[in-house]
Amino acid sequence: MLSSTRPVQFLHTFPYGSTVEEDGVQFAVFSRNATAVRLLLYDDVADREPSTVIECDPVHGRHGDLWTLF
Repeated sequence: MLSSTRPVQFLHTFPYGSTVEEDGVQFAVFSRNATAVRLLLYDDVADREPSTVIECDPVHGRHGDLWTLF
């Protein structure tokens, strides 16, 4: 039986930031205190508002203090 205090173990580590992969982009953000993480995408660098906002799933996208989405 796994202990609830046992740290999450990964088969590989996620580099922080964005990593371009063959079929998309992996985003990984460290935050010890975040209660939510959103990815804001802009069509143009001059845009004041994002064209798309993607919420990180706190159940499947959070691994301890690491938030990830693909």
